[in-house]
Amino acid sequence: MERVTDDDIEALVQEWIRFGGEAIDRLPRPTLRSLVHVLDLCEENPGIAARDCITEPERDPQANEALLRLMSGE
Repeated sequence: MERVTDDDIEALVQEWIRFGGEAIDRLPRPTLRSLVHVLDLCEENPGIAARDCITEPERDPQANEALLRLMSGE
């Protein structure tokens, strides 16, 4: 059984695109950190699917901080 599908990764990327708007191409670290977190959760919990682990970027304080820094020009 494939627990992390291309569609799951696409869903995660779409969440970040929605969150970051046109600045998404300059937010690679928080996006990749989120993907690694999803992969870690799937590895640690064989009974769950990746889609169940994807959280909204708005709930990630580090992502919000990165976006604010980006928007302020830091």
